[in-house]
Amino acid sequence: MDWIKEKLWQLDDFKQAFPSVFWSSYVLILLVIASAVVYFPVLSKIANFEILNMKPLYPTIMDNLGILKWGIIVAPLIVALIGWSFIDDLYQKKLKRYYRY
Repeated sequence: MDWIKEKLWQLDDFKQAFPSVFWSSYVLILLVIASAVVYFPVLSKIANFEILNMKPLYPTIMDNLGILKWGIIVAPLIVALIGWSFIDDLYQKKLKRYYRY
């Protein structure tokens, strides 16, 4: 139980020292979850897109659905890696300013 309290105190200290990095990480978590939830509805909208009463992308998407299903895993991973690099850059910038070197 003391270990959990210690980690929560460390997290609170980090939040006090670098609030923008702390809240950016929460936004990143929400974006990763949102990208997983929104992937199939967006794919469905793209498949059902009509031009002159034709669905030009529907056959292509249906033929490659076996590959496109992996996007539910790959899209959030890409969002997480890109977001992690942005947050790491922000953290390094704040850390340099905090320690003045």
